[in-house]
Amino acid sequence: MRILMVTPELPFPLDQGGRIRMFSILRYLSHNHEVHLITNVLDAIPEGAVEALSPYLVTIEFVERPYTLWRSAWRLLQSILVRKPYILFKYYSESLSRRIEGVIAVTQPDCVLIESQYLVECVQNIDIPVIVDFHDIASQLYDRFATSPQFGLKKVHGYVQRGFIKRLERNLPPQVSACTVISNEDKHLLQALSSADNIFVVPNGVDLDYFNSNGNYDDGAALDIIFLGSMDYYPNQDAVLFFSKEVLPLLWAEREEITFTIVGRNPMSVVLALQEDPRICVTGTVEDVRAYLRRATIVVIPLRMGAGTRIKALEAAAMGKPIVSTSIGLEGIEFHHQKHALIADSPSQLATACLYLLDNPQKQEELGANARMTVHTHYSWRKSVSQLEKTIETVVSN
Repeated sequence: MRILMVTPELPFPLDQGGRIRMFSILRYLSHNHEVHLITNVLDAIPEGAVEALSPYLVTIEFVERPYTLWRSAWRLLQSILVRKPYILFKYYSESLSRRIEGVIAVTQPDCVLIESQYLVECVQNIDIPVIVDFHDIASQLYDRFATSPQFGLKKVHGYVQRGFIKRLERNLPPQVSACTVISNEDKHLLQALSSADNIFVVPNGVDLDYFNSNGNYDDGAALDIIFLGSMDYYPNQDAVLFFSKEVLPLLWAEREEITFTIVGRNPMSVVLALQEDPRICVTGTVEDVRAYLRRATIVVIPLRMGAGTRIKALEAAAMGKPIVSTSIGLEGIEFHHQKHALIADSPSQLATACLYLLDNPQKQEELGANARMTVHTHYSWRKSVSQLEKTIETVVSN
């Protein structure tokens, strides 16, 4: 089949969950199908992007959608005035809509795969099947922003935006041929919102060849506890601040030498300031996260808000690393407490779980092995994209 894929941002570099999902989908779809890509470019095209994407694409079209503070302020005002999500204005443009129509006229694709609910207005006037891939149920995320225990701009933003996003997600499924979501939990959420029956599960995955425990990585000193995630994503910022300020003091009261390493791009000043304690290290962007995973004793995912599923959890599990996580941190992944990970939500419970694992290498090995087996069975990108292919084939044939 010929598939036109439209992404809200360039699916490269692979340093963020959404980009990893988009890149993996186009990569594996290209094995059996002709894939064309149209993507917004929110900043300069990164070095190596075209070379990384080209082997999997017949054509690629870039639509410039640069970010500035003034544009952001104007989009926020538009959002409030017309009662539509701010992020819709961030990604939608008439030039993107025209480019989609032009590429459809030339390439005659069998369907359009839209990699975000926020791009749906760009495809309202086309007459071929449209599939929308939800990376999360955003209304859930904004509900959690609004009910966050910490008062701040993100809480206010969540309170204002959640109703706009809920309306969008309620009305969207009946307007398109199919929607795909990343877990059964997200499927139930979207069905409850929209009463639609055209919703299919395409889980997040992991590159099992790339993330494995037997590779040759740049080994260094062992690390006690690490967190992996983009540090310009607010739920990740909240997670590491929560862990550093409320969990680590409990750990240090028992073992003052324990270290915490925060691995991820674009750390904000409030996260960088954590390094005032020499037992906390903030790496920023790293060339290869596998080197840090290989050295880690425990991977923590202390999220208190968020939506979708965490690809970093799958990557850690693929390398056999024991995980300590909040309930939200492992949402949508078939991991169970004491079998695949230790799941705890309060600071004292998280500290107890970390201390227990640090003192029990046998339990570390057991959890890591069970999680790795589950990832290999259920969460390879090859298997996930195969499920997407079946959905596309069903939609196109009907």
